[in-house]
Amino acid sequence: MKRKPYYILIVAVLLFGCKHQIRAKLQSGNIKIDTGIAQSPVYKMLDKQRDFRTIFHRGADTLRSKTSNVSYRTNRYRSIDDTAYARLNNCGSYLINETLKINIGISSGFVADGFTINCHNRLFTILPYHETDAITVGEEEKPVTFQVINQSLTLSKYNYQINDSVYGKINFKIIETNNGQKIHHIGYGYFRAKVDKR
Repeated sequence: MKRKPYYILIVAVLLFGCKHQIRAKLQSGNIKIDTGIAQSPVYKMLDKQRDFRTIFHRGADTLRSKTSNVSYRTNRYRSIDDTAYARLNNCGSYLINETLKINIGISSGFVADGFTINCHNRLFTILPYHETDAITVGEEEKPVTFQVINQSLTLSKYNYQINDSVYGKINFKIIETNNGQKIHHIGYGYFRAKVDKR
């Protein structure tokens, strides 16, 4: 009798089991519109800088202008101070059906931190995420909740198509309760991206 290839299952768990998406009810906010936001001086400053390379970065062989000056801080593993590290974020955007998803964060290939803004019908929600390749076997998943203390999102328009440019500004404070731990998420700043297809 042939042995079953258990090593394939182990590799699959390591590769896919680590990405941990929590389903939770999120509080919506109203999108604000500023048709002149693309003229903000912050984007001229970003033109002189370059995005941070990650293994998931498209076109990693060619450096592109910086897409985000968003400061994103969390007390998951470190102090919540606004350090230079808090601004090491890239911005990407894509459409799934009619929902615009804006992802702001950073990934090393082993750990990813950031948040996703989901925009639909002039409303938005913010979902912080933390992904790691470390897994705990047998650990039971417990419900995760998010409490919005404040949140605001400003975009250049409501509706986007593939290849449109998104310009925006975010400001939020959200408290996540996860396995009894209270994790504070704070983010603010300007971002931009081209809308991609996924």
